Amino acid sequence: MDKNNIKKEYTNGEITVVWQSAKCIHSGNCVKNNADVFRPKEAPWIKIDAATTEAIKSAIDHCPSGALSYYFNATESLERENYNNLVEAIEGLKQQGYIEDFNLRSNCIECRNGSHQLLHDEFQIDKYFRFDGDTNPDEESIIYAISSTKDDVKGILVNGYGTSSESLTDEMLAKLS
Repeated sequence: MDKNNIKKEYTNGEITVVWQSAKCIHSGNCVKNNADVFRPKEAPWIKIDAATTEAIKSAIDHCPSGALSYYFNATESLERENYNNLVEAIEGLKQQGYIEDFNLRSNCIECRNGSHQLLHDEFQIDKYFRFDGDTNPDEESIIYAISSTKDDVKGILVNGYGTSSESLTDEMLAKLS
């Protein structure tokens, strides 16, 4: 492994934090936003059990370089959440309170006929499901379950991928990757 590009993962069972040294610009935002978890003078420098998953996600969302990222670990309830098609996924997520219908724009997502917009750092993706079009590439889609504490909203965003994907800013592309 290239010692200039170290990649480490830290997990609390619910969330896994990924740190990539080559991307880090040492802005200190992680420490400023959660000094209990991010302690650069200690080894290991990420104390994953020192805060709630929500607090960890919030701090990572302020990382300007993308050196810190996270993903949710599959839990028993998520493993059972399998949908055969997009319609089933939409109905299942609506039953879980994801009622807003988000639309993708190049630098934000919006709902309520464009009257409500969320930038990339104002929402989180709670889970997503990918559907492959077995016979028709136009049926390839991803459904995202999205929440935001900014205005206490939860909703879904359906987006195509491959040839039908949207043109996005780097921040939105990173968020949806």
